[in-house]
Amino acid sequence: MLYHYASSGGFRGVIEHNALWATDVRFLNDAQEVRYAWDEFQRVLADRVAMPSPYQQAYQTELDVIASLKATDLDEMEFRVFATCLSELSDDVPQWRSYAADGHGVALGFDSEQILMLKVPYFTHTANGELEPLQAVNTGEHMHWPAVLRQVTYGEQARDRAITEQLEQIEFACETDDVSSAYSRTYNLIHRVPSHLESLAHVKHDGFNSEHEWRLTIPEHHPGSTASQISALTNLEPGVLWSSMPKITVDVKFREGGQALFKPYAEVPFPKSALVEVVLGPNVNADLAQPVFRRLLNRHGYQHTEITPSAMPYRT
Repeated sequence: MLYHYASSGGFRGVIEHNALWATDVRFLNDAQEVRYAWDEFQRVLADRVAMPSPYQQAYQTELDVIASLKATDLDEMEFRVFATCLSELSDDVPQWRSYAADGHGVALGFDSEQILMLKVPYFTHTANGELEPLQAVNTGEHMHWPAVLRQVTYGEQARDRAITEQLEQIEFACETDDVSSAYSRTYNLIHRVPSHLESLAHVKHDGFNSEHEWRLTIPEHHPGSTASQISALTNLEPGVLWSSMPKITVDVKFREGGQALFKPYAEVPFPKSALVEVVLGPNVNADLAQPVFRRLLNRHGYQHTEITPSAMPYRT
């Protein structure tokens, strides 16, 4: 079981839409978030470029591609990663305080096996800004891509391991410098940089290790379809009409909140059977709330979902 802490309004939105909300990671609570690993990743790449190795040009190409995609600074980066935060802990005071309206919210308990199988629909942008379902060529069905569920790791050692994994991915994609060409290195890495960012989004500062977090992540854009990637591919191969490629994206929505006044998010649909339990926060009057929550859950088809009061002696 994995638990998602939420306010009462967030809970209602989840069950009314049968979907979790995955938020742009730049707008989550940890101010460092992806920067904690992304900035260090670029520093390690620069160090590797300065040391003779069979992959020296591959590392340099990765840095060049990051710069060409304007991905050095996460605030300028066009491709985004969206994440839903879950915890192994069902009744944790710090998370009640931080993520569930100071204990006046709920923790939604999901079957981790079902969450592992979630997929997200993707769309193409039309000229007037509308979204059209991305359809499979052979069947015409609306195409979905899997979300990635992964345990968050914490601290410098975890960050070093995650960066090493990305370096190995670069080496695999590019091969050694004496075998690969500048064209093949650049082409491969233009498509892979977003996946490096998504992988590193599962590493956080050690100060958050008590949360025992898992993250469900999705990329905003399908790899290779952002304007910056199309521009980089056009510079690489001017004779190819890369600009005719559709921009493939999730349906990004915006809710009020935070220093930017709005937070971008995308919905991740789940089967109703995945929501197994709702834990009422320690500041919720369980005697009054349980009948109301039972009616609300039943109204939206969650008759099977159990309701459990918090056991924590936390009151505000």
